[in-house]
Amino acid sequence: LLLGLDDRHGRILHVSGHPWVLNRAREINAVPGGGMAEELVGTTIVNVVLAQDRPEYVLWSENYCQSFHPWASFGAPIRHPLTGETIGIVAISGYERVYENADLVVRLAERIQTLLHREELIRRVALLDEYHRFVLQYPHDTILAVDARGRVCGASSSTVGLVNAPKSILGQSLLRIPNFHVEGFRPVVEQEEARPYGVNVSLPEKSLSLTAEAIPVSGERQPVGTLLILPRLGGGRTGMRSNQRSPWTV
Repeated sequence: LLLGLDDRHGRILHVSGHPWVLNRAREINAVPGGGMAEELVGTTIVNVVLAQDRPEYVLWSENYCQSFHPWASFGAPIRHPLTGETIGIVAISGYERVYENADLVVRLAERIQTLLHREELIRRVALLDEYHRFVLQYPHDTILAVDARGRVCGASSSTVGLVNAPKSILGQSLLRIPNFHVEGFRPVVEQEEARPYGVNVSLPEKSLSLTAEAIPVSGERQPVGTLLILPRLGGGRTGMRSNQRSPWTV
């Protein structure tokens, strides 16, 4: 039997199994880096599970490509622990029946989701710890905590001076907050280095335009989010000068 892990685009991330099965898998490019998207190979267990968003079988000739016909497969979706969207699948395949392994595959998908949820909590705690430290240290500035998905997960009390319903922005995309336009913000996946940078924020209803600082926050292994620091209204911080070290840098 062959155990495989694929992402939401049908790219193979990992395969394991008996050497004989791995050799047969190489013949159909079922190797890490290979693609199993429908536009590439037609019907396979990967794109069926992604399309149906539920555990499914694809057996022998149900595969589109003739070279896949010897294979029987069962797969289960892996869902994002916060959004619930399907982000990949885990599947088991072989030249024999795979019915007796269905429960194992479902439990494995659930186990992966549990591990992802744990990692997500670790990242969120690291981001909010840094956020609360900044709120205590700079109580007069508006501070927003933005997670790795670009969603606001923390807003200091002074946010009330900028948006009408501060609590309503929690869980919302920073770039989709009504009457709060942000230009120059970069998601953590696009940040080449964890250095502060300038961001322009405009509030049309209040006829305000501010220069804010975006400060990437790093966890133990990777960036976990960004703190967006807006100066207090009527004075104070107006942004970083190009030749000046950010006062927010830690």
